[in-house]
Amino acid sequence: MNKLLLILSLIMTFLIVTGAGCQKTEVSDNIDEIQVENTITEDNQPNTIPTQTHIVKIKNFKFEPADLIIKEGDIVQFVNEDSSAHTATANNNEFNSDRLEQGDSFEFTFTKQGDYSYFCEIHPSMKGNIKVE
Repeated sequence: MNKLLLILSLIMTFLIVTGAGCQKTEVSDNIDEIQVENTITEDNQPNTIPTQTHIVKIKNFKFEPADLIIKEGDIVQFVNEDSSAHTATANNNEFNSDRLEQGDSFEFTFTKQGDYSYFCEIHPSMKGNIKVE
């Protein structure tokens, strides 16, 4: 009986130490998932603000989506999928990607609420708008 208890306790110890029975959780590589950014509040206290990354594709001489509504602190990534070079330039000069060749990308974090109209400096008929709430 003592040998049985000793064997059982050794097996239990082994299972606990090796983590047997634990499940591994996979994390998605989806770029649109929520990320956490640490910031400081006005009273110098740490604050965790959830942010999200939004993708605006540049293809077929259009911004897709052309109109986007995001939250303050969110990030917009412009990705050029066209064979021609483009820019993503705010009308108010708040951001400017400079020239993006095919496959290039540009990110901007929107820290203030408001409407941000933008266009392509190379092809001015390409326009979009981002509303930050």
